[in-house]
Amino acid sequence: MMNDDEGIAADRVERARSRAGMRMRAVSVAALLGGVVGVGSVVGVVGGCQPSVGAQGRGRDIMATYSVRTLSVQLEAALQVLTVQAAAESAVRSRGYIVTSATGTADTMRVEAKDSGSGDWDRLVVEGCVKQNSTEISVRCEPWGDEGVSRAVMDAVLIRLGR
Repeated sequence: MMNDDEGIAADRVERARSRAGMRMRAVSVAALLGGVVGVGSVVGVVGGCQPSVGAQGRGRDIMATYSVRTLSVQLEAALQVLTVQAAAESAVRSRGYIVTSATGTADTMRVEAKDSGSGDWDRLVVEGCVKQNSTEISVRCEPWGDEGVSRAVMDAVLIRLGR
């Protein structure tokens, strides 16, 4: 038969084992949730890499591809890159952006702009370059990308180019 001290000691041991078991279950649940969230994130990133193709421009006859934060179109090679730069500057200003940088040559151009209420890292970048048989225009919202904004800006640029 147990005396009171032995009963109290046994009760304490049982409670300690119970708490340890609960901690172990909590750790297991946390690890499981972390694994599920991690796998979901990887699946989301891999699944999000599928390009999204949509019609752009005045006549909705130009196909633009959105992939990895960037929307891009291919236009005829006769289109001059500096003309694209002027259209891009006008388009972003008309949408309320502040142009922070604009550079261009006959082969490449880049316009960077910020929204008046945006953070230090947020910016809109419009780039253009001459390819072998085309002129490519791309729009990117940094740092995270925004397909809707990119498509709206691309439409504004294309309309200014008469497309």
